[in-house]
Amino acid sequence: MLGAALSIGLVYVLTTYAMSVHFGPDHFAGFGASGAASWDGVARASFGLFWVLLFLAVVNSTVANANACANVSTRTAFALGRIGVFPQAFARLHPRRRSPVTGVAVQFVIAVGVALGLGFAYDPVTAFVLLATVIVTVITGVYVIVNLACAGYFLRRRRDAFNPVLHLLFPVLGIAAFVPALLTAAGIPAFDFVSELSAPVSYAGPVVGV
Repeated sequence: MLGAALSIGLVYVLTTYAMSVHFGPDHFAGFGASGAASWDGVARASFGLFWVLLFLAVVNSTVANANACANVSTRTAFALGRIGVFPQAFARLHPRRRSPVTGVAVQFVIAVGVALGLGFAYDPVTAFVLLATVIVTVITGVYVIVNLACAGYFLRRRRDAFNPVLHLLFPVLGIAAFVPALLTAAGIPAFDFVSELSAPVSYAGPVVGV
């Protein structure tokens, strides 16, 4: 898991650096999800017919990400149902496949309803960007909270196993790294490199707050 996290982090850094050099850092504020100023647009202009390879990579990544989101949300709902935070129905497993059937069904209804509702209210690209912004903001916030929880747990409950480097320095460094990412994802212009989001994508912040 650590190797996977480090590997995907390296990919993100390299691809973002390459795109910054190609597209120009001064123009990156206008980089978007579609059109000439996008991954798809740059691939079409740079690689001709081979832009399809980038398109397939994006599709593959999107499907894998959706599958991971489905797994983590339904399994988290199962765990919360098992300890009584969610209704006990969420702790029910399929007798043969052992999958959390209630969580899968509820997630399916919510996901289809939100995707179709936003898609019809705006358009598919806007709906995708809005949902992606909500998800990234939530996940980045979770990373910050987990770092805080790690430090707090070992300082308050496991002082006998407390390691200043592993349980304090690394969480502080993690928080320092993720706070700018959180502000960027939410479109809060606390730094010069953060662009304020426009409506309806800017609604992601209040949605996450609620």
